[in-house]
Formats: sequence, C-alpha cells, structure tokens
Amino acid sequence: MIMPNLEPPQRISEDLHVPGPWPPLRQATTTTSKMLGVPMTARVTDDVPNLRPTDKPNKPKAIGLVRNDVSGPHSPRHALDVQRHANTLGYQYVYTLRPPADIDDSITYTLAIVAGLEVQAIVVFDLGHVDCQPALICDAGFDLETVCPQGTWTRSAQPMPGVETGAA
Repeated sequence: MIMPNLEPPQRISEDLHVPGPWPPLRQATTTTSKMLGVPMTARVTDDVPNLRPTDKPNKPKAIGLVRNDVSGPHSPRHALDVQRHANTLGYQYVYTLRPPADIDDSITYTLAIVAGLEVQAIVVFDLGHVDCQPALICDAGFDLETVCPQGTWTRSAQPMPGVETGAA
C-alpha cells in the first residue's frame, strides 16, 4: 500500500502558502524608521480581505432536463452529456431534472420548478425534450442550450423589473 505524502504544505514565501484551505492572504511591506537615532526595519503585513487563489466570478446557473419518455434507455448517457455540455459552456450546473412519467405536460412542470431556482439556462440533449418547441422555454425567460445538434436559443422574455422570482 502506498502512503500519501502527508508533509505540510511548502512555503512559497513567509506570508502565503499553497495549497488550502487558505487563511486570509497577507500583503507584506517593509518599513524603515529611526528609533532613538538607530535605524529599525520592520515587516508589516496587512490582510487582503476575501481573496483566495480559487475565487472565480459568479457563473450563470443552468439546469438540465432529461425526459425518460424521450431518451428511453439512453437517458443516463444523455444526462451525463447535458451536464458536460453545460460545464463546457461555462455554466454552473445545478441539477438534472427528470420529470415523472405520469406528468401530462412535462415542460410546464419543468418551468414551474426552474422559476424558483434563479437559473439562466435550461440544457437538453435535443429539441425532442422540449417537444421541438424552443419558444416554450425562451418565452418563459430562459436560454435553451442543446447538446445535439449543438445550439443556443436565447430568451425572448426578460424578467419584469421589480418582480422577483422565487418561492413564496
């Protein structure tokens, strides 16, 4: 059995070490002053708030839609492809939604759930998952992304100003 290397992280400098979890980063400055006529050098560090090497700007969120009645036995592969496609496009992938088989209108069901999740896009494997009607998603205020063929349909409705979406 190979034991993992459990050495403490290597120091890059006196004030910053990698890897994390990271304490607040410190910015070091050197100051020189005279005290009783003798030059003194002191190293002063200031905390740099909310800065981490892994901090990234907020990504837009996306949710996947995989209908088992459309994908059939390929639904596990389609779900993986949908998630991979969303990540490739730069979305923060939230969840794969699989509407129950006994739902009559799975698109309305999906839109009702997605409305409270603050997502910008719905990702599907192909247009069959939205009954070949991308306008149903775009008119509700969401972008639609398809894996095969790769395509983007932009939202046609913007959220109304002053009206917040979310659960009551």
